[in-house]
Amino acid sequence: MNGREYLLLKYFIVNDSVSFSELIAQFHVSKRTMLKYIASLNDNLQEIAEVRNNQGRYYLKVKDYQRLTSLQTSFLKLSLDLNDPVKRCAYITYQLIKADGYIVLEELADQLAISKGTLVKDLSNLKASLAEYRAEILSATNKGIKLVVKKDYVYGLLLAGLVCDYYPLPEASVQTEQTKLTALIGKIDPSEKTQVLVKRNLAIVLNLISHGHRMTDKIPCYQNLFATDTMADLWTYLKQISRQKPFTSTELQFICYPFNIKFNAKMDPQLLSANLDQIEDVYHKAEETIKAKVDVELDFQHFFLQTRYHLLFMLNRVVFKTEAENLLSDEAIEKYPVALELSLATVAFFENYTFFRISKSEVNYLTIYYQMELE
Repeated sequence: MNGREYLLLKYFIVNDSVSFSELIAQFHVSKRTMLKYIASLNDNLQEIAEVRNNQGRYYLKVKDYQRLTSLQTSFLKLSLDLNDPVKRCAYITYQLIKADGYIVLEELADQLAISKGTLVKDLSNLKASLAEYRAEILSATNKGIKLVVKKDYVYGLLLAGLVCDYYPLPEASVQTEQTKLTALIGKIDPSEKTQVLVKRNLAIVLNLISHGHRMTDKIPCYQNLFATDTMADLWTYLKQISRQKPFTSTELQFICYPFNIKFNAKMDPQLLSANLDQIEDVYHKAEETIKAKVDVELDFQHFFLQTRYHLLFMLNRVVFKTEAENLLSDEAIEKYPVALELSLATVAFFENYTFFRISKSEVNYLTIYYQMELE
């Protein structure tokens, strides 16, 4: 919701009903622009409320007063935060994702209450962030800007990585039974972090669907390590939620990837074994590159056996830009220069192999593993 939509919402809240001519006069816009404002406001309100037309008079039909109050509070907080360029970039990213086509720069600057020059600087910073997701902003003369991604699941990554922490997504239009959902997630993994991530991913997918984005592209390098029977109850529940617009297999993978970024005793032994064999083949290819870069005596096979699970889950983490908890300071890592060199060589190989950037926390973990092997 932008500032103009918020003012329109407030106007409907304090007025029982208004004519269309009153709306045009109040906001000093054309008939066509006002219709766009109303449509956009309804899109943002979703199941919370709706602007309706009754014989030429427009009024607000409130469906959930508590959520309407929450939405107003969230907007006021966000409007105070938009002096922060990082939070403006979150807002811009969300608008680009929601847009059906190009966004005019002047309109975007107006929504943010900033100059066009400031917006251009924000876009320059945002383009650098988007490059890590293999996404880009395209510009067209007399049209504006639009967002382009190579794989459609990247829309979800952008919401997760650049938007959700700063800009609250509208609540899902489908009301889920949170207690039941929590229980179904907990049957597979009871950890609080997994609960939060799976619920967040569900909200992201539902939000994207509401704006016309479906995930259908295959997610590269990602491996599900759970048997269908283990996931069956949760998947059945998710299918019930999405029965009007059934989730695609990619959307289900996106929602459920938090189960596959760390070891879980409920994982299927055969799937684990097969994927560990694949990782071993990849690591032995990496070994040749590492040896060419670092002259050191090391039992690489023993190192792999000690780190094979970490390497397997590392690949699933980097696909979704989820980092391992970084419990190690850079100062501590720098005490082990040879191990760090081995770790950097390993990471460089895996980055070339996967085309994904690997985080510093993964480098630090591998450094410690290499140091243990060297000792």
